[in-house]
Amino acid sequence: MYITPTDVKHYLYCPGIIAAKRIGAEEPPAEYLSERRPLPPELAAGYSRIEAEVPPRRPPLRGVADYIAVDKWGGVVPIETKAGPGPPTTPEIYQLAAYMWMAETRGPVRYGILIKDKPHTIPYTPDLAEALMTIIKNIAQIYAGRDPPYVTRRCAACGYARHCIYKNTPRA
Repeated sequence: MYITPTDVKHYLYCPGIIAAKRIGAEEPPAEYLSERRPLPPELAAGYSRIEAEVPPRRPPLRGVADYIAVDKWGGVVPIETKAGPGPPTTPEIYQLAAYMWMAETRGPVRYGILIKDKPHTIPYTPDLAEALMTIIKNIAQIYAGRDPPYVTRRCAACGYARHCIYKNTPRA
């Protein structure tokens, strides 16, 4: 069993998604992501090397980062692109944190970049890494059969709603 950075994002949106995936629900297609978004030229110019669609792995996580950049000091910088304007959401930050944690196998990681309408630099701190490990542990427990600790009831906007075993049950 492996966990993806998308699982981390889904868990923070609603842990019921992880339970739905446990019983075999497939991720709905993200139609707005039919093409990979290019990096802004001014961002790309600041790095010695940029690799696209890099599959970093570090058990229990695996996934495909949109980009991995290497700065002139050898630091590794995961870059994730998202649709839409506005500041990064907590689920998006933790998805990027998962890529940062996995990228540590390639070199030192001090920050990652989340691009929405503009680039946002997200520091990779010990507190962020520790919180990520707690989330990963919780996801692993749900995949192992434990019920989610809570369900957010964001069903109207959730592509997994038809698979959700918690949708019509009262909160504990």
